Amino acid sequence: QAVEAYRDALKERTREKVLLNWATTEHNLGGVYLAFFDKSDEVADLDKAEAHLREALEVFEVSAPHYAGMAQGLLQQIAERRGGL
Repeated sequence: QAVEAYRDALKERTREKVLLNWATTEHNLGGVYLAFFDKSDEVADLDKAEAHLREALEVFEVSAPHYAGMAQGLLQQIAERRGGL
């Protein structure tokens, strides 16, 4: 349900209309997929989490550096989990 809700939000919160809101939603979606991985050990969930977080980080680094650390922290967690595979 969370994934569906965030995907629906991305239909309105587009990159073109509201860049920072879009990036925040991408970040949150990445967090959901990371949580899925922790329960399922499905590498596809980890891949999705990383893709969404990288999209968010790209925006955060330019438009909201104070949020970049959050995305970097989750990307670090992903790297650590990949190291354990």
